[in-house]
Amino acid sequence: MPTTLEHLPDEIFFEIFEYIPMKNLYRSFSRLNHRINSILGSIQPRLALQCVRPNEIHDPSAIFFANHIRKLSIWHSNSLNLIHFSNVRSLELEHPTIEQLNEIRPHTIPQLEYLRINNNNTRLPGNVFYELCHSIFSGEFSYLHTCILNNIQFNCQWSILSCKLRSIQIDVKNCQDLSYLFDICPELIRLKVMLDDEYFNFHYSNTYQRLCRLDLYLRINNWTCKELESLLIVMPNLKYLSIQTPFAQRSQMIVESLANVLRKCTPKLESFFINTIFKEQSSTDDIHQLHPLFKFIRVVQAVTTRADHITISSKINR
Repeated sequence: MPTTLEHLPDEIFFEIFEYIPMKNLYRSFSRLNHRINSILGSIQPRLALQCVRPNEIHDPSAIFFANHIRKLSIWHSNSLNLIHFSNVRSLELEHPTIEQLNEIRPHTIPQLEYLRINNNNTRLPGNVFYELCHSIFSGEFSYLHTCILNNIQFNCQWSILSCKLRSIQIDVKNCQDLSYLFDICPELIRLKVMLDDEYFNFHYSNTYQRLCRLDLYLRINNWTCKELESLLIVMPNLKYLSIQTPFAQRSQMIVESLANVLRKCTPKLESFFINTIFKEQSSTDDIHQLHPLFKFIRVVQAVTTRADHITISSKINR
């Protein structure tokens, strides 16, 4: 004789199951009867799975709902078994290994849209990323639009083709490679890049129309506003700009010149942030008057250099 639970329509089950964690859902309802199993197999929620311990990705609940998992966050260094998670849209690796990187292939997770690889802890050498990054920057992941590659240095040999990435975070060893990155990623809207070069010597013959947000971390000594202008002049539609340097690193930039460059190169700029040591010091009141986005100023003296490290921002919460 059917129970009260079995009298409920399927739509009620679908709604209830959205509020139950995946493991509890599997342990409480799977194998009760054919109808419940059928409902579990048809649920549409975009499940997320975070695996801190290696055995979690092999949990029966993870295997049962593998086709429904859209976001996968891996915090261990064991194998991923991505072949079971072919519908994953978002993949994050906190401690990547060579074995894990070799599993990330277009035929394994063809629906991938977002990829984040954190190389802060493992510090794998750049050559182990070659095959994966070749697939990324050659456009082999058809739906991939956002790629965050922490502490991974861009290599211009990764691709001679173009891709459809719209957002990238990556390290670049010189200005020439940055120009090449622009060439193979023509649809970028957002770029976060650490530029590590002896000189700021940027040349680019085209206009980069789509880019709206640029986050720069410059490990370059004695760079000037003229050099910054050579970069910003190709980005006329920029709306957000952030520039940071190592705490004790000096620039040859003057605040007045910076304001002029922003007016000339970024007429659509809505949000601005910079944190660096300027060549010449200016009073806070003077800085405020130079540009409409110079709203909040903070001055911190670097102990090692005894120079003022100045933060200028259009928003107080930076």
